Amino acid sequence: MKFTAEKNRDYTTRLRQHIDNKTTDLADAVVEFDPKIYSDPKLAELEFANIFQKMPVLACHGSQIANPGDFIVVQLARTSAVITRGPDGQVSAFMNVCRHRGAKLVFEPSGNTPLFRCRYHAWAYSSDDGALKAMPQRQSFGMEPCPQRDLIRLPVEEFHGLVWVLENPQGQLDIRSFLGPSFCQFFEDYGVAGYHYARSTELHVELNWKAGMDGYMDVYHLNILHANSIGPYLHGGIMAFDPIGQHARWCVPRKKLDKVQAEELPTLDAFRYVIGGHLVFPNLEITIEPNHLEFVSFTPHPTDTTKSIYRVLFLTPDKVETPEQEATIERSWQILMSAVRDEDLPIGEAVQAGTATPQMGTLLLGRNEIANQFFYRQYERAVGIPVLRPAKL
Repeated sequence: MKFTAEKNRDYTTRLRQHIDNKTTDLADAVVEFDPKIYSDPKLAELEFANIFQKMPVLACHGSQIANPGDFIVVQLARTSAVITRGPDGQVSAFMNVCRHRGAKLVFEPSGNTPLFRCRYHAWAYSSDDGALKAMPQRQSFGMEPCPQRDLIRLPVEEFHGLVWVLENPQGQLDIRSFLGPSFCQFFEDYGVAGYHYARSTELHVELNWKAGMDGYMDVYHLNILHANSIGPYLHGGIMAFDPIGQHARWCVPRKKLDKVQAEELPTLDAFRYVIGGHLVFPNLEITIEPNHLEFVSFTPHPTDTTKSIYRVLFLTPDKVETPEQEATIERSWQILMSAVRDEDLPIGEAVQAGTATPQMGTLLLGRNEIANQFFYRQYERAVGIPVLRPAKL
């Protein structure tokens, strides 16, 4: 997030004080929770009804579907969705299901086409508006193409280049209201609409989506789990944390902040000396790096509460075209993969396996795990049941 001079001073000064005093922003108390939150099917039903049917999630960046006829397939919590760009430049979203017999319609992860044609009976739909355009042997079938059998639309909105979709055909999507003024200003200030797709990946992992989010919001482990990857460059266990409605922002100091003289702190460009993380509840984390933006999400598996889909998207302010640009983004990508794919995700899967142990008792979140505690407070409000309680120590 681009900061005002006042916010620059606030973050660099707070973090430098934390470094000097060996402190961090803290939650009010140590709390505990039941490990069943990572596996309970009944809780997963509450999540789907009260979170993923009511809150939009990030589907893609507009540069991934830049041209008319472009499409991308995105797996949501329970629904495969096809996101398309029409000839008028507008974005649409449809359930990826043929209206004849319910077969999955689009198998390619992305592409460009004027028609989606079902492999089963060749029913064909416009990629622009989802209209049913063709069906073989219509006379003997007994009907003509009609609006009642068009693809089912999902609410979708492109906002500052980011495409958000709501997994509820009857739902209402107001992205400005959902994000709030601060995050709307963030995307405007950063000019995210003008960013370009650089790289992405999708991994199917054996951990609940909340366990995945836990790892991304936790700085307590940075110098331990990541001792041989990103740990040497960061101050683990130190965070400046700010709630922003149901969302949040935090900053973690880089080691080079140590060398800055106190009188220089008010004039620093904060993001040269800190890593800025942002939670867009429920399942998106945005990290600001000097050369790119990282968008990371964990999506629940459609049928198995102990699995999820990890996605990461890199956006750059300029198109990656030269060998030097490619080398820069590749270096950043490999740093991320070494920390997440090789370290975070395996330990997350170990958490998932461990919490299946019968009669293991409760799990803890410390005062220094303030972002994690905040996440579960928002989660409690969304699903309507308590999750955290004061720890019995």
